[in-house]
Amino acid sequence: MSLNITGYFWDTSVVEYEALNNRWTWSPSLKFDKHNKPHIVFTKTEGSGVVLRYYTYDTLNHWTLTWSKPLYGGGTVALDLELDSDQYPHIAYGEGADLAYSWWDGSSWQTDYITGIGWVDVRIRLALDNYDQPHIIYLPDMVCRVFYCYKDSVWHNGWLHPDTNTGTCTNQDIDIQFDKKFCIMHALYPSQTEGIPFSFLSHAWGEVVTKITEGKRSRIKDARNGFNIYPNISSGLLNVEWTQEFRGGIELAIYDVCGKRIKSMVERDCLIGNCKKTLNLSDLTSGIYFVVLKQNNEEVKKKFIIIR
Repeated sequence: MSLNITGYFWDTSVVEYEALNNRWTWSPSLKFDKHNKPHIVFTKTEGSGVVLRYYTYDTLNHWTLTWSKPLYGGGTVALDLELDSDQYPHIAYGEGADLAYSWWDGSSWQTDYITGIGWVDVRIRLALDNYDQPHIIYLPDMVCRVFYCYKDSVWHNGWLHPDTNTGTCTNQDIDIQFDKKFCIMHALYPSQTEGIPFSFLSHAWGEVVTKITEGKRSRIKDARNGFNIYPNISSGLLNVEWTQEFRGGIELAIYDVCGKRIKSMVERDCLIGNCKKTLNLSDLTSGIYFVVLKQNNEEVKKKFIIIR
């Protein structure tokens, strides 16, 4: 169906029909993948319960119900959807009194629960970093202070704002974005300090340092870029090989096992073709490290070990 409003034409389609007794639909979130196909997730009442629905567009341009999940203990009106580097969905949402995080790993759906988010008027925002690891901010109903949590091998969480006298109201909104170029997380939230008769909009930011796990999906693929390192167990010298697809600069960065950047080296004018560089890492202590190749705003990593 097409609709003409002041010279603009809108095409509309129905994602899902609802019976009159299932008329409440909450908090839809929309994202487009690299093929320009939309992905939608939302919650709705179904009988006496609440379900989460995930829809995708098929090759015939029809909406297809891809996943449906009953929310035990009820669901909140807030959720957020993101797509990772393989275009797989990641969803943060409230389930009962918990923060729930579900994702498709390529073969099945997985779900983690973080307890104690609260029940009413919750706000949730999700962002994925360069390693497709989740970062979530959420606003509990009982304690009006923004929480932040992220996952590497385990979940970590705590207050976003350091001032214990500063909070925000549950009927206000929040947002989070990840700057993938500089590994900086940015958060926006309205806040109010006890004893001060006005509110203000706060902007928090900081460098994300998480544990790097070998095998995580990366922004560029080893096979396409011919990325290889040797020896994997080294006393100090490390050979790095890669395929340069475009003439231009690359960065080689070294991280420790906790995700802390140790050093970085920039090559500003690499010619197209096979490239090689030998890194002298004799100043590093024994341990596990990662070398990360960055080019064209994409990156891939390999693990190696230093033994003295």
